[in-house]
Amino acid sequence: MKTKIKGCVRTFLSAILLLSNINVYAQIKVEHEKPRVIIETDIGIRDGDDDASLVRFLLYADVLDIEGMIVTKSGNMHERYGDIKDGYEFMQVFLDRYEQIYPNLIKHSTGYPTADHLRKGVARFWTEEAVDLIINAVDKKDPRPLWYCNWGTRNRLEPALD
Repeated sequence: MKTKIKGCVRTFLSAILLLSNINVYAQIKVEHEKPRVIIETDIGIRDGDDDASLVRFLLYADVLDIEGMIVTKSGNMHERYGDIKDGYEFMQVFLDRYEQIYPNLIKHSTGYPTADHLRKGVARFWTEEAVDLIINAVDKKDPRPLWYCNWGTRNRLEPALD
């Protein structure tokens, strides 16, 4: 009789543990929606801080909903990078490298966006494309806030706010 009771208690406790884990998982999933993000960066400038930030940003791309990457004018970059003219082209180089490591990234998390998906959200600032990117993201029917991350450039939101 004691064996039957122990078996029932184990089954009951296992069921409670299973159900509590399902509930915790559901709460975590709801509480940890991906934040919507647009970054503004001046990658390619001589100091390289945004270059390093972009590497880290792309490493965390699986937990972010990247809606755009706006590249400010970086000037002539021939001295440092040869054929690359500006930050926009430099961003494409970063995304080419990201595409190379993408198969390894998705082994660890299926949340990483493809390089092609990210490329669709890259724009040069002070262009209609960049302004539209911001306006469309703000107007999107999505209850999550949109985070605009300015990585040390002069804040250039004015065209989108006009």
